[in-house]
Amino acid sequence: MSQLNGSARREGSPITARRRLVVDDEIIQIPDCDLTAVTEQFKQTLIGRTFNREGRSIDALISMLPKPKIWDVEGRAHGINLGNGRFQFDFNHVDDMNKVLAKRPWHFNQWSFALEQWEPFTREDFPNTMLFWISMTGVPVHFWNNPTFNEIGKVLGTVTNIDAKRVKFQVSLNADKPLQFERKVGFPNGDIATITLTYEGLQRYCFTCKLLSHEEATCPELT
Repeated sequence: MSQLNGSARREGSPITARRRLVVDDEIIQIPDCDLTAVTEQFKQTLIGRTFNREGRSIDALISMLPKPKIWDVEGRAHGINLGNGRFQFDFNHVDDMNKVLAKRPWHFNQWSFALEQWEPFTREDFPNTMLFWISMTGVPVHFWNNPTFNEIGKVLGTVTNIDAKRVKFQVSLNADKPLQFERKVGFPNGDIATITLTYEGLQRYCFTCKLLSHEEATCPELT
């Protein structure tokens, strides 16, 4: 009996536990494979990812997005819950898929979610970009030109479009990082000014840390 108890104690010892953790942490290498077939299979597929996990369920999101008043693709797109806040939509028609992409940013229950065309991703944070039109104030009218907007926009993300007449530019930005609402800019004569940035279509976010994943009431910086 004493030997059995001793064995049990050894199996549950800190040393054994540490060894088990080392084994569990060993990386299992996935073999390489030809992705040509699946790339063709998913060429009309979008992958989405929610930033806030406390809102309505992914299944509810999948059910609602195809509705006429939202994407208007009911019966022409099929959604799948991928887990960990991610989901997938397969479209029957490429025009429907492109229409949905063109109308970004999208929200559900006023919470933003990332939406990108399928790619053979392996990153845990894919997709993580949001597409916003951003307008600004603080730049004199004689500097309203494409080089100005491109220089400002590329600090925020990847510039995809510019509308100099309306003083705005479209940027694909990393939505896991804090949003920027003010920036310092320098002019050719050496003057420094502060510009204000406004994100079109932006809804819920944290006013303290500027992240899209939560509101101020639950901000880790305040709790």
